[in-house]
Amino acid sequence: MASNEQILIVDDSQDLREMLAAGLRLEGYSPILASDGPEALATYDRLHCPIILLDVVLPSAVTDDLNGYAVSAKIKEIDPDAIVIIMTGLAGNMAQVRLLDSKADRVLIKPVMPEQVASEIKYIQAKREALKPHVMKAPSTPKLLAIGFALLFGFLVTGLSGIGAVGYHFYAVETARHNQEMIDLRRDEDRRFEDFMRTMERNQDKALAQMQQDMRQFQSSLAQLNLLMSDTRDALSTHGLLNKVPQKGKSK
Repeated sequence: MASNEQILIVDDSQDLREMLAAGLRLEGYSPILASDGPEALATYDRLHCPIILLDVVLPSAVTDDLNGYAVSAKIKEIDPDAIVIIMTGLAGNMAQVRLLDSKADRVLIKPVMPEQVASEIKYIQAKREALKPHVMKAPSTPKLLAIGFALLFGFLVTGLSGIGAVGYHFYAVETARHNQEMIDLRRDEDRRFEDFMRTMERNQDKALAQMQQDMRQFQSSLAQLNLLMSDTRDALSTHGLLNKVPQKGKSK
């Protein structure tokens, strides 16, 4: 559970804002809501929320320039450590380029659920923590006792060299643990990127299929219109009215 961290939720849909806010509140976050780009930046300037969840499309009565990409880039200029997650239903190479320009930490393909957002936030925070310069953690009390007995035993048996061996073993174990954490994070990052690319490809396929369907419907409508025009000409010709229809640009 999060410790009441503020999260700024920006979306032009009131229903979606409230749904995400309710779910993230249950996850332990403190939601702040905004409906467009100018309101999002004004709210951020006032509160400096550490986490921002942004929709790409943000219609505004004030300006059309502050979409989710632009808001993300501006917030990252102010605070590079802010966690910015963008929600989008868009696909294609141009969308991916604009996402890179926005400097967002993560992109989620709609529909987005609160549990998914919370999981991504925790992952980003864990990744940042792991990438910090490694500082060896203090061992727990049982481990300290075990190390103490090991040092004492090593000193009694082999003198100072035994103490050095035990110390090196402790350092090697901690270093191996840290390296394994980095490997696990890299694998998780690769998996998430592959999932994102598969989702983008599915969206592209859906968009292409919808475009093809729309084109078939247009062609069908055009064929019906041509048939109607042909029937109309035949009817006019049958009644001897075809030559009596006024031609455009000619006087009666």
